[in-house]
Amino acid sequence: MTDRGNKMQLDEGEILLREGLIKFPSTPGEKPHIIARKCKKCSDIAFPGKERCGKCDSTEMEEVLLSNKGKIYSYTIVMQTIPGYEVPNIVAVVKMPEDDTLMIMTQIKDCSIQEVRCGMEVETIIADLFTKTNGQRVVGYAFRPSRGSDK
Repeated sequence: MTDRGNKMQLDEGEILLREGLIKFPSTPGEKPHIIARKCKKCSDIAFPGKERCGKCDSTEMEEVLLSNKGKIYSYTIVMQTIPGYEVPNIVAVVKMPEDDTLMIMTQIKDCSIQEVRCGMEVETIIADLFTKTNGQRVVGYAFRPSRGSDK
């Protein structure tokens, strides 16, 4: 399972984890972005996106692209596997800067279990998450230690 970095499209034999979660880069220098929804009434941001605001119950929601950066709030190291996943697997809760309460559960890639820490700055990537029993690679968002500026 490889880090795909800022790859712009799926390859043969790959499927998305779920439609509408991530915006692929449209140019080689662009970063991928996670797609969330923001309430037009109270400005609450939800990920994954919802049709109705969980805070004020409004249905006036708009799609927003989250920044490419976040910080690890908490994490765990998964040492037991199920078919299709590699171990050790770092699973973290990443705090996003758009909202004080917006946190995303995700895999952390390109990081050893010795390096990972709370408060670590991370960036969004598109990554192979696991392999289905039929051999299809499932692709979605993940994070890795931050490597540079936000684009």
